[in-house]
Amino acid sequence: RSLDSNKYFHVLVGKLAQALTPPISKAACKNMMIADYGQPEIDDDGEVIIYKTNAPPSYMEDQEHIHTKLVKVTVENDKNVYFYRVNRGTHTYNSAEMSKLIDGTVQECKNVGIETATFDELAHMAALWAQKVAGGANK
Repeated sequence: RSLDSNKYFHVLVGKLAQALTPPISKAACKNMMIADYGQPEIDDDGEVIIYKTNAPPSYMEDQEHIHTKLVKVTVENDKNVYFYRVNRGTHTYNSAEMSKLIDGTVQECKNVGIETATFDELAHMAALWAQKVAGGANK
């Protein structure tokens, strides 16, 4: 991913977090976008990593170091147990993955009336990213 596209993603997330009713934290909004439009963490066997914990969604949504999406809740020993799909952090994304994340985030912003970059501005960011990839700056 390029620094420009990552910065743009974070700007959009900040705007979206404040525009929602009620407003949510930037961390919660980032996790929501990564959960909906990001990439799952895969183990060595090619399986999506599922995290089992007693941490409720209200706790997990504000985590900065792990990006999750609730997929199941069960009860064990009279206590809720939560299962989350773990998603990769954006620093691991390639250009196509970052593009999907930004496209989804842009659409969410448009849905609540937030002005986003024009197509030409987005194309310029994509071109910068392609140049960096071709030059071997990022994978």
